[in-house]
Amino acid sequence: MASLQESLADCKMSLEIGFVEETDCSINSPFPSKVGGKPKWLIPNGLPSVDRMLCAQCQNPLILLLQIYLPVRLELSPNAYHRILYMFVCTNGDCHQIGADPAIKVFRCQLPKMNQYYLPNADDDKDSSDVVQPGCVAPPTLCVVCGCHAPKSCSRCHQMKYCSRLHQIHDWKSGHNAICQKEPKEPLKTNKMAASLLLKEFDIVTEKESLNRVEETAKSDAELMEDYQKYIRSPKYKKECVSGAEKLSNGDIGGEVDTEVKDKIYNEFRKLMSVEPDQVLRIISEPGVEPVWVTSKGRLEACSDIPRCSCGSERAFEFQVMPQLLYYLKLDVLGQSSLDWGTLVVYTCKDHCLQKEKQYMEEYCWKQDFS
Repeated sequence: MASLQESLADCKMSLEIGFVEETDCSINSPFPSKVGGKPKWLIPNGLPSVDRMLCAQCQNPLILLLQIYLPVRLELSPNAYHRILYMFVCTNGDCHQIGADPAIKVFRCQLPKMNQYYLPNADDDKDSSDVVQPGCVAPPTLCVVCGCHAPKSCSRCHQMKYCSRLHQIHDWKSGHNAICQKEPKEPLKTNKMAASLLLKEFDIVTEKESLNRVEETAKSDAELMEDYQKYIRSPKYKKECVSGAEKLSNGDIGGEVDTEVKDKIYNEFRKLMSVEPDQVLRIISEPGVEPVWVTSKGRLEACSDIPRCSCGSERAFEFQVMPQLLYYLKLDVLGQSSLDWGTLVVYTCKDHCLQKEKQYMEEYCWKQDFS
């Protein structure tokens, strides 16, 4: 499987699928694509403030779900030669809702090729120590629990830094109380129990969606995708969706979406997923491709419903997280308080804007459930 940077170099492709692999701790990539763990920040200063990193529902700190290195070709945007998208979530399932989920946030950070942080030949295959500019700014102060901006510190030892009182209490109960104020031979480090709040860490690897693998239907991935795209753009699809919505609003089906409509969309979804059932991401490298919706209920109806970027530009679909990731993270459990989704669809600024006042720009995520 190719790295993201290698795969994206091929401008002829339009879709990549992502998988998870066990993390190789021997590799210290400066631009990792990964699931879980602590974020690896592209720009060490100007990190999202504590207020921006809170769940809008419970006001607890969000944690990293994943980060993806998605550079843009130099001729398309000189300001996005290095580019990482970060997705943070609240692990309390009760906080989440269908649509513009207040318990999920996506941040985009990018840099031109010539910048103060990385050498011009910086590549995601090299070790971090080999690509950092001499005299680069000092490392940021990060929370020992979650790896985000940490304005607080332990009032006793002043060594351990935290983003919030919640994470400070968690670290204290996880073992810091036993070593605080003692005279260590080396700086204190967080322990495994303190890191238990984080999601399990995996590497993300990608490959082009196969064009020569044939399903039982004798159709390739490309043909299945084309059929799906044609269907969701067709008058028949719109008519079926309207019919299902009318029945739902009239109470004719007891609060459930029309079975015929749901099965049609769901069956198309299953066809696409059956080719690579372990995929956790679908990434678009060229515009014009629609996301794969899991059912007619709870989908984003029109592009006009997507709020524009703060720069004024429209946003476009760029990647979506598939439900298989829940299995790898051991989150595929029943219960109202468990984190769950059908798909998480992310839309980003079409112009890849670079805003001086913010190093980390917030993008838009739409959450769709199966029911």
